[in-house]
Amino acid sequence: MRSGTLVWVGMCVVGCLIASTVHANEELLRRNDKYYLGGGDRVVWAPPFPDHLDRLGFWDHACFMDYKIEPVFTITLLDESLQEIVPKLIDLTWVPSHATHVFQLSEYLQLTEQRALLPTDVLVSDLRFNNTSAKSKTLHVIVWTCQQLKQPLCTSNPEQIATMNSVHSFRNRISWEKNFNDQLTAGVALGSNRFATAAIVDASDGNIPRPVWKHTPFYEKMTNDGLPDEVHFNPYRHTDGLLYMALHYIIEIKPGSQENFTVYASIQSSESSAIDAFDLAPKSTSPVEFNRQEWERFFANVPEFHCSNPFIEKYYYYRWYGLHINRVNTHGEFNLPFPCIFEGVNAGWFRHQISNSAWVHMLETRWMHTPEIAQGSLKNFVYHQRPDGSFPGAIMSGRSEQPVGFYHANWGEAIRQLHRIHPNFEFLKDIYPALEKYVAYFDTKRDQENWHLYDVINQWETGQEFSSRYRFVDPHADDGRDFRMKGIDATTYIYELQTTLAWIANELGQGDDVKKWKAAAEQTRTAMLSRMWDPFTRIFTDVDPKTGKQSTVKAAVCFYPFLTDIVRKEHLAVINDHLLNPNEFWSTYPIPTLSFDDPLANAFGEWNDKRLNCPWNGRSWLMTTSHACDALARVALTMEPALKSKAADMLKNYISMLFLDGDLERPSSYEYYNSMNGRAPYFRGTDDYMHSWIVDLIIRYVAGLQPGDGNRIIVQPLPMGLTAFTLDNAIVKGRVIKIVWETTSTDPAVNGLFVYVDGKLASKSAQLTRVEIKL
Repeated sequence: MRSGTLVWVGMCVVGCLIASTVHANEELLRRNDKYYLGGGDRVVWAPPFPDHLDRLGFWDHACFMDYKIEPVFTITLLDESLQEIVPKLIDLTWVPSHATHVFQLSEYLQLTEQRALLPTDVLVSDLRFNNTSAKSKTLHVIVWTCQQLKQPLCTSNPEQIATMNSVHSFRNRISWEKNFNDQLTAGVALGSNRFATAAIVDASDGNIPRPVWKHTPFYEKMTNDGLPDEVHFNPYRHTDGLLYMALHYIIEIKPGSQENFTVYASIQSSESSAIDAFDLAPKSTSPVEFNRQEWERFFANVPEFHCSNPFIEKYYYYRWYGLHINRVNTHGEFNLPFPCIFEGVNAGWFRHQISNSAWVHMLETRWMHTPEIAQGSLKNFVYHQRPDGSFPGAIMSGRSEQPVGFYHANWGEAIRQLHRIHPNFEFLKDIYPALEKYVAYFDTKRDQENWHLYDVINQWETGQEFSSRYRFVDPHADDGRDFRMKGIDATTYIYELQTTLAWIANELGQGDDVKKWKAAAEQTRTAMLSRMWDPFTRIFTDVDPKTGKQSTVKAAVCFYPFLTDIVRKEHLAVINDHLLNPNEFWSTYPIPTLSFDDPLANAFGEWNDKRLNCPWNGRSWLMTTSHACDALARVALTMEPALKSKAADMLKNYISMLFLDGDLERPSSYEYYNSMNGRAPYFRGTDDYMHSWIVDLIIRYVAGLQPGDGNRIIVQPLPMGLTAFTLDNAIVKGRVIKIVWETTSTDPAVNGLFVYVDGKLASKSAQLTRVEIKL
């Protein structure tokens, strides 16, 4: 009995400490200018340019997979005389688990609305009315929505529409289902934690209105007794126009007291599953507190990091938030058998799994305590591998939609780095045949000359369109037409995959394959050094396969070979002469995708005198900056120690750039930033865009944890100018790693670099130095 009690108390203390720490991490991100809600399986609420944040509910669109659900719902309040009470927004705060909106309704009546998206894809509006007067207040509360019966999905193609499949109204909820262009169905169930006095459905002419009570048919029908309980909708007759749906409630708020009212909107793949999720949503307990605990559990599943630089610490947790809000688990539906990360939050192209970023997500999510998302990020593409061996560029969500396009990706690097944290030989066995076919595709389709250099065949497939690097082989490449160019990025990625396949073959005991892949990698390495290295300008270049000529364009991909073991001391001129040159790539806002001295370089995104959405002629794209930061750090730690301070400066500048206007309270993650002044492209509306790796850079180069092959880890932080940092709860090969750097204690025994494995001190150093530990 006593022993059991002690164990229980011990568990309680540990649990409380973890919950308190994780809660603090979420609070670290608190701000008053953000509203995105995610963490669900397939739904996200992150409208890029919302019009109705000051209205109750969710009138701006949500995304179910890559389709808009719009509007979701709003809430209208009427007083005893049926006059609308328009809430006045007086405060807004946000943390990842929920947003809190405080409204003034009258002199003595205040309303706090907490908005959340539950992990079951249920949007929640939790209302708390506070009556500070000496009289009771009675309110009519109308939860309503308006849906187009025939909703256009694409302005350029009028045949793409969403149509209403079914509608059902009851006093505990209203539900409906839409068919999106015969590709996807989405069901919604809308209701509250109370039974309504009436449920009403009215068909109407018109266009989707603003969430204004007087624009609804309910306004005219409202009486002191409430709304009528009726349905005026015939699905066979009413095939166009609008469908208004509402639930009416009466709430009494006693003097000096509070009253709670919670609205739920479940969005699922069918009406029946939406009803199920609605019924299971927590109604007797606080759904917001439930969601807060879910986010705490998520943060507890990643390494804990704190440091003396508040920008680096805050961004570490902000990045984990961004990954989680873009996490998707369809449970096998929508052509995605495995959980993964979508590239962005907004409806459209980014709201898919995209191969150009999937390998990056592997680098980031491998640090989670479980490997399912990192593995799934590749396994979905293996599942959709084409007969020619290529992987698709994007996996579409529709029933009959085939995966489309192609992107180059560094699968080899991501796979090996994942295995260094979560070794899984069954995973290697499963993916090995697909990776063999993938390389065979490049050998047969992307290297007609048998040079062992690999083709980029249009500007889209690198994800780096509108750049002068393509005009080198085709003056009209920016028209989108096909060409052929031996690409530094494409070849670097295949070299990495060839070396990784040699390593996998060795791990799986396939000796003959080891020789084959080592020979292939050596041929690629030799070809890159002989054909892509320009000894005169001392830079790696793209190559024209028709002429064998090297490009004179200096694009940021020239630094990609430094992510490999190809480079030697003689190639460091690329770093010293070009990357560190302020007239070319070195910037306080790193790094331009094209050298500043290129005639077509433009930090403002202008191409042919027009600002473009996705130009790669001088913006600081996070994807290329992650490559460059990683490359410089590797060079500094393995080849040229004199570059350590530059590597540290570049990483600090990179992270600092991501804080809007340098404001510590406003971290961001847009696609790119202005490489001259660091300003974000607000016009794009693409914050929390996951197209780079930053968590991985912080863990490997700020905290210095670099897992190696076999049973060893290396700890080697860059000199970031930190007085202290702690990385804890990092799981590597099943062992718990903790790294502490401390310089501020008056006790010399406490200062220094400490590495712990499973709670035991494994190493202590007085300075930031390289430490190798066998696990």
